[in-house]
Amino acid sequence: MRDPEPRVIRLSEYRPPDWLIETVDLDVRLDPSATRVAATLKVRPNPNGGGNVPLILDGDELTLVGLAVDGEILGANAYAATPSSLTIHAPPQQPFALTIETALDPSSVLVETHVNGTRRQSGLTSLMIYPPAFLVRWISRMMTLMPGDVIATGTPAGVGPLVAGDTVEVSVAGVGVLRNPVHAAQA
Repeated sequence: MRDPEPRVIRLSEYRPPDWLIETVDLDVRLDPSATRVAATLKVRPNPNGGGNVPLILDGDELTLVGLAVDGEILGANAYAATPSSLTIHAPPQQPFALTIETALDPSSVLVETHVNGTRRQSGLTSLMIYPPAFLVRWISRMMTLMPGDVIATGTPAGVGPLVAGDTVEVSVAGVGVLRNPVHAAQA
């Protein structure tokens, strides 16, 4: 879950993370009212971490549908899930694949943009002129959409100017965060 205000972490407070996430693959199954997002994470214990500890992942208004470690479905007593976090009590102590499937209603999803940790935009897909389902149908009539394609719909006012060194994060509740650094234009 995102903190309302960015939190300062001092170097003296830093400790290595207990778990390392090497890759994340997303599989988004669009539906006008019940989109499914399956995220497969390649996870491994950090040799510099705390050792045999739970794996805790933050989320943002997530509805858990399924959870599997190396393809085996986890029983309800093996984890704790809330809309803002997922805790796996005793994850494997070697590299593993964690698949998390969540559901969301794309007709009313919160989309926010943060620049250097400061929220610059916040809006719901329900306030868009054309709903996401309509846009996908319309564009699909003219071209084939492939995995990884992005549909740029424009943006409300508020981001303002960006300069080299800025970091822009666009978060879609229930899906994830797209983070990009801003670089100076090349001559």
